Amino acid sequence: MALDYFHAVVYDEDDVNSIRKYVTFRPVGYLDTQEIIYPLVDEIYGLEYKLLYSPELNREFVDVKGSLHKFYNNYKYNKNQNFDDFTFSQLQEALLTLQKNWGCNLKHAFIKSFEFGINIKVDTIANDFIERILYYNTRVLPEDQSYVNSGKQIKFKCDSYYIKIYNKSQEAELFKHETLNDVKNLIRIEVKFRDSDYCKKAVKVEALSDFLEIEKFNLIVKSFKSHWKKILMINSLITPKELSESDAIHFGECVKSKYFNNPIKEFFNSRQTRRNHYNKFIKILDSVKYRTMYLDASDIIDYKLSFLTHYENEIVEKCMEAIITSLKIFHKLHLNELIKEIAGKSIFDFNNEKNQLLLKQAICRLEDAGHIKHFPISNKYILI
Repeated sequence: MALDYFHAVVYDEDDVNSIRKYVTFRPVGYLDTQEIIYPLVDEIYGLEYKLLYSPELNREFVDVKGSLHKFYNNYKYNKNQNFDDFTFSQLQEALLTLQKNWGCNLKHAFIKSFEFGINIKVDTIANDFIERILYYNTRVLPEDQSYVNSGKQIKFKCDSYYIKIYNKSQEAELFKHETLNDVKNLIRIEVKFRDSDYCKKAVKVEALSDFLEIEKFNLIVKSFKSHWKKILMINSLITPKELSESDAIHFGECVKSKYFNNPIKEFFNSRQTRRNHYNKFIKILDSVKYRTMYLDASDIIDYKLSFLTHYENEIVEKCMEAIITSLKIFHKLHLNELIKEIAGKSIFDFNNEKNQLLLKQAICRLEDAGHIKHFPISNKYILI
């Protein structure tokens, strides 16, 4: 659950050579002259590596993709699955492990695309739950697909991203013996950021190193929630008897998948007018409690997403408080002195690399807010 699939490329020559010490690239085939045919490939802990040649750069580069969640479970527990929770702390551990294995900085691994998704358990039969989802953002219709491992799957495809919702129960059942509890009616909801430009524009992600920052992670969470809010899901397609005649007509029209896409309807030429008609439909649904399934799922999603980052956010906020307190007392402190002061307050262990990253994020937040100032030459901080 959380940040899962990613696709990245590494172009720096030194970094490529460093990765080659970790990855055993194997040729797919040879020409008669014994010349290597690119790509050279390998797979480690579920991640797929390719060594390719760029004529423009006149050198080789590395292409890597796969599930960070499965990578973590593979190297940590020897389990090739992504059904359990995957917190921000675990994500950091997975990324820092990659950085150590590769021997290069993750800021040189440029993101081409990535997926963020969560698993939720619903009270309704999973396939029935998915059947109740009608469209996305008033106009995008679902593409129905059969998910090979479990059944029902729908996808809302947009230019730079897509939303995929599918029944993951049957696949999860295969891993039920591996500490998973009840896996019936398990739904997976994913948003895929499909190109590097959209990753930068939507959530300010350019490289794998960005996923180490809680601020960037929170932007991804915010984006995920905004996409989910645009999903229209109703309990039933049957017109409620208690509706007035005009509301019943509006209900009957809005549940039709082509209603908001009909170019003949002049009142839909205005985006605001279309939104007004949609909002009226939502009010009608709420008046007869026809969105309870969606609202219940939304509560589960909010809880899950809050759980993912709660601990890390709490640590960052405590660090911020400790930094302010220390600088009020000493006015100016070197970074090492600042770390010593905060460590003395027993907030957490600075021998832990993940916690060091959280401290850096606390400092960045205070700098961005204009509360502290850094002097690079002396590496000292003062309170503003």
